[in-house]
Amino acid sequence: MKKLVVILVVLILSVAGCSKEEEPKKAETKKAPPPIQAPAKKKPRYEIPESEKTLVARVNNTPIYKEDLRGRRLQELINEEILYFEALRRGIDKKPKITKQPEEKRKNLIIMTIKSDIMRALPKPSQITDEEARKYYNDNIKKFTTVIVKRIIAPDKALAEEIHKKVAAGGDFEKIASEYATAGKQVTVNQKSLRKSDKDIFNKLEVGSLSDIRESGDKFEILQISEIRKMPYKKIKRALLHTITAQKNQVIVKEMMEQFKKDNNINIEIIEEG
Repeated sequence: MKKLVVILVVLILSVAGCSKEEEPKKAETKKAPPPIQAPAKKKPRYEIPESEKTLVARVNNTPIYKEDLRGRRLQELINEEILYFEALRRGIDKKPKITKQPEEKRKNLIIMTIKSDIMRALPKPSQITDEEARKYYNDNIKKFTTVIVKRIIAPDKALAEEIHKKVAAGGDFEKIASEYATAGKQVTVNQKSLRKSDKDIFNKLEVGSLSDIRESGDKFEILQISEIRKMPYKKIKRALLHTITAQKNQVIVKEMMEQFKKDNNINIEIIEEG
């Protein structure tokens, strides 16, 4: 009997031990990852039927619609059509990298290719001579000059004319203003940088030059140049080279486009300005 009891106890303990060992294993079992879902397909962008679009121009038989502009100028799209016809004339559409592309991508790639070809052929800043750059600098010196002026403000034109005569005769700006202020006249003097648009009010950009009397609101002002600061040529030479190149290339491209129109017998019809 005792032996039977002992055997039963051993069996119970062994079963309990087995069940305890199995529990952690169940806990360690990783959950299966969720099935991978295929990405949702993008809805195709709604294209307005041509019959509902507003025609703004034609390049030969190719229509350009108002809806195609999308914030761009009409002339940009016309130029791209001109470039497309020129690219076809050059056989760019026959290049392997073009023919391998889906048909809907070919036109844009053809236009991009001819644009790149043209850009590579245009003059570069490094091709601008120092002589050209210096000439541009001297011809446009007003753009690179900061002019500091003294300004007298008078309450009426008669007083302004009186002050102008004294300054023109060699009188000191600040001394004259001080004399009028002491006499109880509302005359003020200040100093400021002259705006580029105002540089033409002086016959010469030199210290001491005097402007005519100008209305300023309900008052009258007289300006006199007190200081001129020119930007050194060497400091802005690189910027000058890029500016000159851009201006040259603008002319060259315009002439090219006109030639492409002739070479390809392109007719442009503007129906509505975009």
